[in-house]
Amino acid sequence: MKYPIKTAFVAALATSLVALVATPASAATYSHVSAEASGNNIAGRAAATTLRDAWGTAVTARGGTVPAPLVINGTQNDPLSGVIATTPGGTTVSVERTMYTPGATTTLVGVSPNPGIAQCTGSGNTLQSSSPRPSLLDGNSGCTNGAGFSYGASGGNSQEANTRDAFEFTFSADVLAFGGWFGDLETRTDGLGVPALVRLYDTDDLLISEEEIVPSGDQSLCGTDPDGCGNRSTRWIGFTADLATPVSRMVVIVGDEHDTGTAVTEGMSFIGPSVVDGTANLTIAKTATALPATASQVGDLIDYSFLLTNTGTLALSNVTVNDAGAQNLSCPANTLAAGATMTCTAEHAVTQDDIDAGSYTNSATASGETWGETVTSVAATASTAISQASALDVAQSTDATTYTAVGDTVTFTVSAHNTGNTTLDNVVVTSTLPTLAFDCSAMPTNLAPGATGTCTAILVVTDVGADFSSIATVASDQLTLASDATTVRFAGALLPATGSDATNAALAATFLLLAGSALLTARRSSALRPHQRQRAPQPRH
Repeated sequence: MKYPIKTAFVAALATSLVALVATPASAATYSHVSAEASGNNIAGRAAATTLRDAWGTAVTARGGTVPAPLVINGTQNDPLSGVIATTPGGTTVSVERTMYTPGATTTLVGVSPNPGIAQCTGSGNTLQSSSPRPSLLDGNSGCTNGAGFSYGASGGNSQEANTRDAFEFTFSADVLAFGGWFGDLETRTDGLGVPALVRLYDTDDLLISEEEIVPSGDQSLCGTDPDGCGNRSTRWIGFTADLATPVSRMVVIVGDEHDTGTAVTEGMSFIGPSVVDGTANLTIAKTATALPATASQVGDLIDYSFLLTNTGTLALSNVTVNDAGAQNLSCPANTLAAGATMTCTAEHAVTQDDIDAGSYTNSATASGETWGETVTSVAATASTAISQASALDVAQSTDATTYTAVGDTVTFTVSAHNTGNTTLDNVVVTSTLPTLAFDCSAMPTNLAPGATGTCTAILVVTDVGADFSSIATVASDQLTLASDATTVRFAGALLPATGSDATNAALAATFLLLAGSALLTARRSSALRPHQRQRAPQPRH
C-alpha cells in the first residue's frame, strides 16, 4: 500500500497541510463534484447512476475510455481496510478511514482505530442513511449478486468524539482519473455547519487542490430538509488529471449540514471506485544510411529510418516524426497502440555545407497525442560521415616572356581552380619574387568546388641584365599548392656605364684610337716603292 498514515509524523503533517491548502502545487488537475440524487427508489437509483456522466464525458474528451466501476468485495459488516479494488491494468485502490480536526481549516490527526466496514444497507439498494445506491451497481439482500458492498463509516464513537471522518484513497501508481459515489456526505458552505472537502495530492504527496463541496439545494433548508445539503443524498466525487500532474491520493472529508454542527458525529459511505490509469511515453531510434555508401557530392542521399515505440499504456494518435533536416518523411500510420512499434522513413540530400563540414548530424523527435495532450520523445541523433577531397589546379602566366629596358612592365597572372569537392577557405596567393604584390580582388576568399579565381601582379623593371623568375603559392585552410616557375628573360643591349668608369673607358678608347692611327702610318711608310725613295746626297770629290 502506497500510503498508510504513520502516527509518528501526524503533528508535523498537520502543520504542513495548513500551509499547503493556501498554496496548491498546481492547478492542472480538475475535480468533479456532481449534483445530488435522493430517494430510496428506482428513480433515485437511476438518477444516482447519471451523476457519473459529466466525469465520463471529461474522460472521453481526453481520449480515455470510461471504465466500469470496480466492485468492492468482502464480508458484510467486517472491517475493510487497505486494497479494496484492482484495475485491469494492475493499479490497486486502497482506502483508509482517517481522522481530521473539526473546523473549516481541518488538519490530519491520524488513522482511525475503527476502520470502515463492508456495508450492505437497504437490501443492497442504498448507501448510508438511505442515500440511493446507483442502479449500475444494484445489489440484493446480503449483497450476494456480484455488485459488491459499499464502504461505510459512522462517526460519533468514543475514540473519535472530537474528530471528523475522512476517506483516504491511495493508488499503487499515479492515476489520470478517479471517482466514486458517496452517500450522506453532508455539507454546508453558507457560514453555518461545516463544508465537506475533497483534496488531491501529487506523486510527492504535495497538495494539488482543495475544494469545498457546495450543496445543490437551498442552504436555508439544510437544517430541516432531510434530503438537503448532502444529507441522505448521493453525489459523484472524482477528478481528471493531466499527464504532467497525475494524482497519487484523494481525500474526502465529511461535513455537517446542521446550523451549529461540527461534523464530529457524521459519517459517510462510498461505492463504485472508477479508475483511469495509464502512462504515456514514446521513444524514437534513428539510423542513417548514405547512398552511395560514401556520400561525397551535393545531392547524394542519406536515408533515415525511425523506429517509434509506444512504451506507455495509453494509445497514441496523431503520431509523427519531427526532423527539420529530413525530406520526404513518411510513416505507415498516425496511431500507435500501447506497446506497439512502427518504422518511418525519410531522406536528406547532401549540401555543400554538409561536405565542407565532413559530416551531417541532426536530431529527430517523435510526438503523439493522448489524454488530450501531446507526448514528445527524447531526441534521437544520427551522424553520417561525408567524404572530403580537397584538390586545386594552380597556373601562372605572364603577358611577356622577355624585357629589354628599365621601366618595362610585365603582368603576372595566377589562376586557381578548385577541382575538389570542398570549399577552400581563406585563400591567399604569394610569390617567391618579393617585388610581386598580387591583387586578388577577383579571387574569392572562399573558393567553392568548380570555381576559378585569379590574381594579378605587375613587375616594373628597375634594372637590366637579369632574369626574373616567380613561383606562385596558393594557400588555404585545407591545402597549399605551388605553381611551376615562370621566368621573364633580358633580351636587350647593355648600356654604357656611368661615373668614373665611363671616363676610364673613354680614355681607353682614345688611346686605342691613337695607337691605331700610328700603326697605320707606319705600315704605309714601309710600303713605298724603291724609285720613290729619296737617295742621300753623295759627297763630291
